[in-house]
Amino acid sequence: MTHILSLILSAIFALALFDLVSRYRRRPLAVSSDALPSCLVPAYTTHRRLLPKRSRHTFAYPLLYVGVDIDSQESGSLDLPMRLYAHGGSPITKILGLRSDDYLESGKATFRSKLDRLLSQNGCKRSELGRVWLVTMPSFIGWTSLNPLSIWYCYGKVKHEEPAELECIVLEVGNTFGEKHAYFLTVKSKNRQEPKPGYDLAWTFPRSFHVSPFNSRDGYYRLDLVIPFRSSNSAPMVKVALRVLTPDRETKLWAVLSSDSDRPAVLLDTAESFTIARTILSFPLALLMTTPRILYQAYTLHYAKDLLVYPRPPPRVDGDEKEWNPTQFDDEGVGSGLRWKQQRWTEKKAMAIFARCASRSAARSGILFEIVFRDQRPIFRTGDSDNSKRKLVITTTNASIFTRLLSAPSAHHFLLLAPELHTAISCPDLFEEFFTSSSMSPDLFDSATSTVRDWHLNWFMSNSRLEPKLDLCVQRRSRIWPCLGLGGFMVVSASYVSDILDKKISNLMGARFVEGREPWKLWERALSRQYSKDEQTDCEQSGAFSGCERRLLDPVEQLDRGRAAHDANMNN
Repeated sequence: MTHILSLILSAIFALALFDLVSRYRRRPLAVSSDALPSCLVPAYTTHRRLLPKRSRHTFAYPLLYVGVDIDSQESGSLDLPMRLYAHGGSPITKILGLRSDDYLESGKATFRSKLDRLLSQNGCKRSELGRVWLVTMPSFIGWTSLNPLSIWYCYGKVKHEEPAELECIVLEVGNTFGEKHAYFLTVKSKNRQEPKPGYDLAWTFPRSFHVSPFNSRDGYYRLDLVIPFRSSNSAPMVKVALRVLTPDRETKLWAVLSSDSDRPAVLLDTAESFTIARTILSFPLALLMTTPRILYQAYTLHYAKDLLVYPRPPPRVDGDEKEWNPTQFDDEGVGSGLRWKQQRWTEKKAMAIFARCASRSAARSGILFEIVFRDQRPIFRTGDSDNSKRKLVITTTNASIFTRLLSAPSAHHFLLLAPELHTAISCPDLFEEFFTSSSMSPDLFDSATSTVRDWHLNWFMSNSRLEPKLDLCVQRRSRIWPCLGLGGFMVVSASYVSDILDKKISNLMGARFVEGREPWKLWERALSRQYSKDEQTDCEQSGAFSGCERRLLDPVEQLDRGRAAHDANMNN
């Protein structure tokens, strides 16, 4: 602990020197007279899991939050001496700070402009709103921690010198994959509920975002909160209770974020610099330990409390209610995506290779080709939009669609796998034509690439309890595009190695997924769909593949058995 405090003090002195050198370049800014108080908020969080009963678990941690008026934040009027708190710039140049890059949609637009766009998408006009108070965890000496929950309190305009009233709340929720989601709640929403004793407002609304690997995405949130500014004379109060409810509205998980009654909030004001520094030193690890604590609690829930893992699903889109692990139906559109998982280097490389090959195929076939992403990615399009009489459209939410396309042994294989990749294809016949016919001659790496594709498919089949049909034998199918070059070989090989490592690491760690949802059983799920579609009842094929159990599970059982077993244990 002494060593940690020494490092923190050294950082403070270094930043103080930096501040003295640059102070003459900054003009002091006054906080607007109608601004909401901005402060450092010592807090604590308590989590309590109630279901399943055999996995009950409770923990609590101290935290350090800030509550800031976003207009004061962006004006620089909250900046403090010795860089104790500062707006914008690199996190390493300040003790505490916030950057708009880390909030709401991606990009460096201002807090206000980002929030205005989100609110306008939900039918709330900028002209109707006044001040906004953001409660969040700041960066700490260059370390920007995961923010599981940031709360935006949006107030209306001041009218006739009366205090502005709270108009809406935005919950900004993040997960460990770098994804973000927003829940927009108004005081006039039909989701409003009677608050619990000690709270001022409450809502119950559908869940639509993957946060914890130990929870399905269905069900509801119940939010109770205290209005931060109950009177002009009292310090701001943060108190938020969030319950995760099952589809039957039974409480599965309960979490509270509350101001520490023993440590009052401290105004972000130059006169309070000493108190702020002392408060920071009394929480030397609070802002550094968020991610380690999340990982530790995940370890406890999985290994000690025996909770199974739900694999990360793609982002919620309209129409996914029929998929496995669906989101709860959201008729009011309370939830909306903000950020999605970043592409890996292999996917970026795959996209570049795919674009080159697709352009040639479109020119040869006369097909206008599009990939429509149901998230934030722009449409991928190639071909002559003016003269093409035929059009092929792929619609997807899959984060690795280009890698999966290049890794498929044939177009037919990808067509069978597409539903498991949350991908829809407008015309299967055009798809096969577009991806199999080619005027390009095989290159030096084509044979090696095809071999790795076959190995990858055989590996998936060896992890399946279902017998593949003979039409999946790669010798019977035209290969997908040749001439992918060294880059294509590297992408296909990296995908194969990555899938193998995923399984080996999971087995080494003793990780347990909801039955049937293991990533390496991707083709087992695809085969189950195929047999269900063809109404097959017998799977006694021979010769094509070996090393797997020749047994056909009922397709519905194959898809839902793990989920049903997990839900059946909720009350055990």
